Amino acid sequence: MNTYLNQPGEYNRLMETAKKRASELRGDAVNEFGNAAGAAVRKVLGAAVRLVRSYAAQHRAQRSVEA
Repeated sequence: MNTYLNQPGEYNRLMETAKKRASELRGDAVNEFGNAAGAAVRKVLGAAVRLVRSYAAQHRAQRSVEA
């Protein structure tokens, strides 16, 4: 059995190390989520721009046929 964990100093050191690592991992996860969300937003905005340009081209073509 790990009797060295019964020593308060060793336990506290391990807990502080674990807390620090957990904080680092949370920060990494937040950054990755932000990057993925940003990429998704850019993709959606790009699609919206293409859609608007397509509709504008169709509208211009329709107006030139009617004229």
